[in-house]
Amino acid sequence: MVTMIATAQKLDWRAWTLGWIGALISGGAGAIGVGFGAAVVDPEHFNVTNGGLHHLGEVMAISFVISGIVSMAKYLQIHPVPVPVTINMQGGDVTIKHGDSVPGAPE
Repeated sequence: MVTMIATAQKLDWRAWTLGWIGALISGGAGAIGVGFGAAVVDPEHFNVTNGGLHHLGEVMAISFVISGIVSMAKYLQIHPVPVPVTINMQGGDVTIKHGDSVPGAPE
């Protein structure tokens, strides 16, 4: 348990979390296009006047969630876990290196 916590502390959780949140937002941004597309295809039901804004909002919200989840899943397929980070503070200079293995982790 202690080794697991020590290993987890050496991973770049911030960049990994920002990556999948960015993928979620990026995928969901396609919902804007879906909303405009729905308004072009069926302007009677999906418009900004005469009560159509509610329907337009529903379509955009559902599209945002589905597209965002798909993009987030693609990101997690490529980056299932955060990359390890090595911080070297020797000689007064601080260097941060992203690597493929966690120093001190069991093989």
